[in-house]
Amino acid sequence: MSDEDLELNTLHRFAKRSPRLVLEEYSHCEVPAGCGGVVLRWRDPRDGRPHALKIATDGEVDVFIDGRPVTGAAGLHPGPHHIALAVSGASALAAVLQPSGPGSQMRSAPPAWSLGMEARVHAAVVPGWEQPGFDAGSWSMPTVSTADHGRGAWRFTQIERLGSLTIEVPGSLWLVDRFEVAP
Repeated sequence: MSDEDLELNTLHRFAKRSPRLVLEEYSHCEVPAGCGGVVLRWRDPRDGRPHALKIATDGEVDVFIDGRPVTGAAGLHPGPHHIALAVSGASALAAVLQPSGPGSQMRSAPPAWSLGMEARVHAAVVPGWEQPGFDAGSWSMPTVSTADHGRGAWRFTQIERLGSLTIEVPGSLWLVDRFEVAP
């Protein structure tokens, strides 16, 4: 029997390897019978760690992280970051940015960023406001909302439970803040 014959019947030929991707546990499933499984995915570490943006508002929001538009999820590397939100047609806003990688549903990791009193808001757009390094020192602190949000109040409550404040939005608002992603 030759080595080639042994190669044909071994499982290692089905093993996948990648020099630039990381195989990680994405999720898991359990069933009442007790036989569960694991869901794996390949991720490019150059894209950063996955984070999910959760927002409650009754208007429109455009979000920028480090000057780039974000639509709900972002890959972030450890270190300082700049977040900017343009809100229009709204009366209130609550927002939080959470790690969303493997196991994030099973353990409660603190948010990478949540809307709080450190944020700075302005009633008019200023060129370059969404870019890192923008100085919002003259902008004001947000006003905490105490309004009843009616049927949509549960959305704000859910985001507040994750660590966000709900702030008042007088129609349109430009908001900037800084945060740090831990290594």
